[in-house]
Amino acid sequence: MDYEVFLVSQIAQHHAAGEPPRQAVRSGVASSAKVIAAAAIIMISVFGSFILNGDPTIKQFGVGLSVAVLLASAMVLSLAPAMLTLFGRAVWWLPGWLARLLPHVDIEGESEAPPPPPAPAPQPQAATAGPGPPAANGPSAGPPAGQATPPTDTWPKPSTRIHETTYPTDGNGRVERVPDE
Repeated sequence: MDYEVFLVSQIAQHHAAGEPPRQAVRSGVASSAKVIAAAAIIMISVFGSFILNGDPTIKQFGVGLSVAVLLASAMVLSLAPAMLTLFGRAVWWLPGWLARLLPHVDIEGESEAPPPPPAPAPQPQAATAGPGPPAANGPSAGPPAGQATPPTDTWPKPSTRIHETTYPTDGNGRVERVPDE
C-alpha cells in the first residue's frame, strides 16, 4: 500500500505540473521505480532473514512476508501504472459538486497562488490649461476602461447578535436557530 501511495503521489505531482496523463504516468514511474524496488528488496531481505531462525513458525512468517512484499511491489510497479494509463483523464476527474465539497490539500506547498502582477507604472498626466473641466485622462476621470472601481470598504460587516434568554424549539427539544455568540 505504501508503495502505491508513493507511486501515485509522484504521478499526481507530474500531472499537476501540466503533463498529460500518459506522460505523467511515465514520469512518475521513472522517478519512483528505483526507490520502490530498493524498499522492496530491503523488506524482502529483512523478512527473508527470518528463515535463519530455528522456529518453524518464524520461518513460515519470513517466507510468507517475503513473498507478499515481492508480489505487492511487482503489482504496484506493473498493474497500477497500467490501470492509470488505461483510464487516462478519467483518473483525475471529479464531479463538480464533489470538487467544490472536498478541500484542496497541498502538503508540499508548491501550488500556492501566484503573486499578484506588479502595479502598472503611473502614466504622466496631461496638464490642463486654465479653469475648466479636467482632461479626459486627468485624475478624476476614474479607472481605465475595462477596469472596475476598487471597493472603498474592504472590512467585513459585523454579524448581528441575537440576544435571547430562551431559544425556540421545534417541539422535539431541538433548537430551531442558534444565535451568534
